[in-house]
Amino acid sequence: MLKPTLLLALLLLPGCWAVHKADYLALEAKMQLHFSEGEPPAKATTLGSISVTQNGFYLLGFIPMVPINLQESMEELARRAKEMGAQGIAKIWYRVDPPGVLKYVAFPIPDWSAGIQITGMAWKK
Repeated sequence: MLKPTLLLALLLLPGCWAVHKADYLALEAKMQLHFSEGEPPAKATTLGSISVTQNGFYLLGFIPMVPINLQESMEELARRAKEMGAQGIAKIWYRVDPPGVLKYVAFPIPDWSAGIQITGMAWKK
């Protein structure tokens, strides 16, 4: 039989590990867009700001019921930029709000949600 402290540690452990990644090079090749966290190239015309938000839910803070995915969010941002006629996205900024066992809306109501927000500036030459 597991001791209560060991069981609690095992339940909390998954909430400590979260890895979110997106393969920009493959996405650039697939969508034929340029991605940058910096400024757009000189003489580029700004088409507008774009934003993607993805929300998820993790039961008990670590069992994915509606998982979030950074790669899918980046692909959606790229699709929206292509719809605008963009050649690239500059000033890419993203925020990941990971799920967690110990997140609370107000104690003792747990907050087992997660989210990704990505913004950028569509441009073309």
